[in-house]
Amino acid sequence: MRIFTQVGARVPATRRSIFRTQLVLGTAITVLASPTQAYAQEEENSSHEMIVVTGSYLGDQGVTPTQILSREDLTTAPRASVGELLTLSPEFSGSAVFGDVGNNNQSPGAYVNLRGLGPSGTLVLLNGHRIAPTSEPDRNGNFGVDVNTLAPSIMIERVEVLKGGATGLYGSDAVAGVVNFVTRDDFEGLELDANYQATDYGGHNELVLGAIMGVQSDRGSLVMAAEYMDRNEFDFLSQPDAQAFVDANPSLSTFGNPGSFQLLPGQTYNDTVGPGPLPRFVADPDCTTANVEGGGNVSGLGPPYNEICGSEQRAGREAVTPQERFVATIRGSYELSEALEVGAELGFAKTSMYFDPSTGFPITSQPFVPASNPYNPYGGDVRFRGRFEVDGFYIDGEWWNASAFAKGDLGDGWGYQASFTWSENKVDARQQDMVSDRFVNALNGLGGADCNPATGTPGLGPCQYLNVFGSRFLDQPNDPDLVNYVRATQLKQNKAQQMAWQGVITGDLSGKIDLPGGAVQVALGYERRHEQLSKDVDPLTEGGDWLFVVEETDFAASRDFDAVFGEIHIPVLPEVDIQAAGRYTSFEGNDSFDPQVGIRIRPIPQVELTGTYSSSFRAPDLRRIYGVGETDATGINVPGISAPATNGIVIPNADLGPEEAESWTAGITVEPVYQLSMSATYWTYDFRGIAVQESPQSVVQAYVDSGGVEFADRLVFDPVSQELVQLYLQSINAAEMTTSGIDMSADYSFSLGSAGVISLNTNATVTTKYSYREADGGPMVDALGRNNAATLASAMPKWRANAGMSWRLDGHFAQATVRYIDGLIATEYAEDDPRQNTGGQTVLDLFYSYTFDMAGKTTLRAGINNVFNELPAFQGASLFAPYVAGVYNPRGRQFVLGINKAF
Repeated sequence: MRIFTQVGARVPATRRSIFRTQLVLGTAITVLASPTQAYAQEEENSSHEMIVVTGSYLGDQGVTPTQILSREDLTTAPRASVGELLTLSPEFSGSAVFGDVGNNNQSPGAYVNLRGLGPSGTLVLLNGHRIAPTSEPDRNGNFGVDVNTLAPSIMIERVEVLKGGATGLYGSDAVAGVVNFVTRDDFEGLELDANYQATDYGGHNELVLGAIMGVQSDRGSLVMAAEYMDRNEFDFLSQPDAQAFVDANPSLSTFGNPGSFQLLPGQTYNDTVGPGPLPRFVADPDCTTANVEGGGNVSGLGPPYNEICGSEQRAGREAVTPQERFVATIRGSYELSEALEVGAELGFAKTSMYFDPSTGFPITSQPFVPASNPYNPYGGDVRFRGRFEVDGFYIDGEWWNASAFAKGDLGDGWGYQASFTWSENKVDARQQDMVSDRFVNALNGLGGADCNPATGTPGLGPCQYLNVFGSRFLDQPNDPDLVNYVRATQLKQNKAQQMAWQGVITGDLSGKIDLPGGAVQVALGYERRHEQLSKDVDPLTEGGDWLFVVEETDFAASRDFDAVFGEIHIPVLPEVDIQAAGRYTSFEGNDSFDPQVGIRIRPIPQVELTGTYSSSFRAPDLRRIYGVGETDATGINVPGISAPATNGIVIPNADLGPEEAESWTAGITVEPVYQLSMSATYWTYDFRGIAVQESPQSVVQAYVDSGGVEFADRLVFDPVSQELVQLYLQSINAAEMTTSGIDMSADYSFSLGSAGVISLNTNATVTTKYSYREADGGPMVDALGRNNAATLASAMPKWRANAGMSWRLDGHFAQATVRYIDGLIATEYAEDDPRQNTGGQTVLDLFYSYTFDMAGKTTLRAGINNVFNELPAFQGASLFAPYVAGVYNPRGRQFVLGINKAF
């Protein structure tokens, strides 16, 4: 991936030199073209239609730094999805692309995270149109657009990443920037593609099959494509080094499977119980022998646990979840006249994901098991602390998007474009849990579908006792019908829908406002957008009748946005031009005006300077205002509070307002010699009032610091163990987040004569500041270089960099790329704690392809990703995986094979 700035203004060729972008040997290189040649090409392009490039409605006039991921990049850095490929770019950090448990990503998709500002802070477009976000948020409350479902990867021509606030042009959500996916509308013929990847360890593999077909005429175009992807799970502990680390640094949950049992005062126990004070915990007698996934480990933890059968929660967890995906798109256009071209697009995607909860969910209520339960080996009443086996999460997503547009030439340098876009996402989420009253009844011998708890006799007839002891895995299994009675499947159906109407008129003021650099150009537009979000849950969930899964309620909400916007390009001099834009938006009693301005200066033909400023806003998600849901509340570490398995519940905040931001960039691009391009861009963002979910750590800490006064109604403690079992969290407008850094890139290409051509490229991002203030008056927290567990910030390494070299000769292409990601401090430990592991990750990727003609172009591909099997730095504090998910790729060495056939 290479970075360059969109440059070049439509002014007379005799007055300026311009930069143009071309593909040289599969690498995006910015080179200095002759003014006559470049201007002629621009005139050819502009004579047919209005060209819209991300960053401007006026063709290529945008100034904000833009990274282009070309079609060549999609095929020469082979990854199984576009979402994964985007995460290789240094500008992204904390992206959820694997459905991995470390990101608590319960949506079957890939969500990009530009600048570490969250997946909902980046606006994602398809051919310049908005797409509805997922209807099921991740467990941190974030919504985003699944970039893997926009279109088949074989149909994507390029991906444009606008790296700066762009609300002035695109409206709400373009806070960190914009990612626009552009399809291959001019494809003609038939192309088939297959790609297979497999890991060296763990038996993990991914298969992607794609096809595209297109027909073209003088006035029309029709292109259709489809893609199928299938991958199986990847257990990180299949890596021998990872398993050895976990064995040496166990992270045991105090809710094991098999579990532990609290001995109670006033009870008489048999000789299986040794002497000691009561109450206290003892491990299940079969803790270390029961044949369960994850195994059991007896740990002497001291009061109040004494002895616990703890399960290693990192065992059996998938670092990459199994997933199946199908995506199809059809897009066509027809030119009725020079004044009218019409077109339409229809897309569909379906994704299924499964997540294995390993040893089951913790039963935080610690129910009583009577002495009369025949499986109870202690001879007295006890409380059960542990887990009970369940099936996993099944999450099915379905996406539809449709758009229609009309555009044309109005004459005298003016044009128009009008469009309507509709998109919808539906997610069905299913997971098993214990039904609270059924589980308790079964412990007391009144379990079973045909047992009446009010009239039945414990353990007789249709009424059965449930075995929650380790013996159920050995010689005293439960009746399957009884198990199916005490547990059931939670159902959640979520739907998000979006409709947008937009009209834009563009033109130049030639003859009216002519400047030394050329004619002033303008664009004016109007947009109306309607959003809907709804959720339906089953009666058990709405009644809060589960042992682990939290209570949620049905809701449906909608809102409308109205916006007017404009853009102007002012070519002050042949060497100086200015881009300015502004948008006024109103919604639900709120309004915002957001300006955007940029300047480009070319002091000499080989140097270009740019600078931009923009203000942005983002409307809060509808769920944060109206909905109730579950969230992640793990990782709480507050002295005096025991929170080993706390349920998090999100409650609505009707007073939540929009978040606001300002961003600045300053860049330089230098081309000292032919085919050598170097650039550097400084960027900074300042956020105020970001809508984020309260940090569990901060809420509990505030409760303790206030002596149990602040947030007292938000914390629920178990009356016997005094453990924190439930925590209510709201979304809030956090006071501030600031981040800044520098993007750097260099590209150089040279010929070896008959031996081929060599291309060198490198790009890097150094983040110099990343900090947040969670509430008004609170401290500013330095989050740079930290994993930021259980906080509102993303994990943020200071450095990310790629460096590559490629060689091409005739049909041969070879490439080697080194990728580096800086290490992170685990915020769970003190910085001088010996358990800290702040090492980074450096990997080498190798790729080779050969293209030849055999009844049409045929390309064979082979590669090795992460040649030396370099794993992420291990950190023992993580509950589910000993590495920071969303930053490091956990899969180790992968082998890649592919074939592409064009007819």
